[in-house]
Amino acid sequence: IYRLVLDSLRSLSGDAPPALLPYFQMRLLDHSGFRPELHRCVECEAGLEPGRHSFAPSQGGAICDSCHPPGVSILPMSLNSIKVLRFLQRENMSSATQLTLEQDTLAELERLLGSLIRYVLDRDVKASRFVQQVAQRNPVETVGPLPADAGKR
Repeated sequence: IYRLVLDSLRSLSGDAPPALLPYFQMRLLDHSGFRPELHRCVECEAGLEPGRHSFAPSQGGAICDSCHPPGVSILPMSLNSIKVLRFLQRENMSSATQLTLEQDTLAELERLLGSLIRYVLDRDVKASRFVQQVAQRNPVETVGPLPADAGKR
C-alpha cells in the first residue's frame, strides 16, 4: 500500500491522468483484501458474459442480469466500465494511466468504486472530494477572501 501511495503521489506531481484515481482505488481495495469480483456473478457464480450487469457493493462485485438478490443495493454497471475495471485489476500503473476515458465512464467508475469503499469502511471518506478535485486539477474552494493584513505578520 505504501508503494501504491508513493507511486500515485508521483503521478500527481506531473499531469494527473484521468485513470489514476480509479486505478488507485482498485489497487487499494485489492491490497486490502477487498478486490471486487468482476468475472463471475457474486450471487449465482455463473461466468459473466458481455451484456448488462449490476454491481452490489455489499456482495463484493458484479451480479448478472438474471439475479436479483432481495434486500441488496444494486448499482447499474455498463459493459465499458466492467472492461475498464478488469483492466485496472490486471495492469500496472503505467499501462492503466495511459487509458483515455470518457467523463461518463469516469463518473461511473467513481460511483462503483466509491460505493464499495464506503461499504468496506462503513462510512463516507472525507477526503474523496479533495482527491477528486486534485485528480481533475480543480482548485480547492476557499472559505472566503483572506483578510487584508493576512501576510503582514
